[in-house]
Amino acid sequence: MDYPLPTLSDTIAIKKDEEGERVQQLFQEFLKTFKKDGECVYKKLVDELARPERNTLSVDFPDVETFSEPLTNAIVENFYRFYPYLCRALTNFARDQNVAIIKKQLYISFGGVSLRNKLRELVADKIGKLLRVTGQVVRTHPVHPELFSGVFVCNDCNTIVPNVEQQFKYTQPSKCLNPACQNRRNFTLDIRKSTFVDFQKVCIQEVQAELPRGSIPRSLEIILRGECVEMPQPGDRCDFTGTLIVIPDVAQLAMPEVLRTRLREEGAKYKGLIQTLKLIVKEETWRGLYSGLAVHLFRSIPNTAVTMATYELIVYLLLECL
Repeated sequence: MDYPLPTLSDTIAIKKDEEGERVQQLFQEFLKTFKKDGECVYKKLVDELARPERNTLSVDFPDVETFSEPLTNAIVENFYRFYPYLCRALTNFARDQNVAIIKKQLYISFGGVSLRNKLRELVADKIGKLLRVTGQVVRTHPVHPELFSGVFVCNDCNTIVPNVEQQFKYTQPSKCLNPACQNRRNFTLDIRKSTFVDFQKVCIQEVQAELPRGSIPRSLEIILRGECVEMPQPGDRCDFTGTLIVIPDVAQLAMPEVLRTRLREEGAKYKGLIQTLKLIVKEETWRGLYSGLAVHLFRSIPNTAVTMATYELIVYLLLECL
């Protein structure tokens, strides 16, 4: 049985990834029917996820290769794209088995991936694919709670906005779900109803056997979640199975761009760019202004910038004439 995730709003049309849903159904069928020696392997393993400290199901990748070649190819070539569907398939399967997983995010981990890549082979064409690398752990960071899915409360009308997915940074709802409410930024996170997961960064380095003669060892940061945190320790030589991703500049993603936001949402309050700058400095100090000085401000809203600047110039000239 499939348990779809609640959508952010019934009025917003969300395009479905049909191929992702097919992968989800196929992987869920794999968990349900795959047998070894006449016994369903993963039906027993999924029962252990009911324990509070468990949230990850380890799957032998050779089992997937035996079950379905199309499923294997899809996971290998588009691991980053399909991984949420694999985790959703596990969640559906666990619920079908009546496993208690209230407010718990479940993960899939693959072991036994045959192809091993060197750190120097992790180039652009490897992004998003299923990879296995070997490295020596040189540094570990503390474990932190990471907001996985947020539940927010609108401060204007108290409407609850559930399942707000976090995208590399703290992400609030784009708008309130109440059609009568125009709130777009005044929200409070409901910590008790939101979902958090363990998060840790470790730094690995090339092992001596893979290091070209006369070269300096290269390093790579690995992100661990769920049960995998605290497992590798400095000095350990470990195999890591996952995918290569590009982390965006979070500082740029989080930039509030005060000027553009104020002109777009509270245009009636201001009479032009110069007055906007003055009020921001007065109300939010120079720190607030600095956060809003995006280099692409005039490129993104040239018409608004020209209109507001022209308005100020006309007002100035009229006042001079008077």
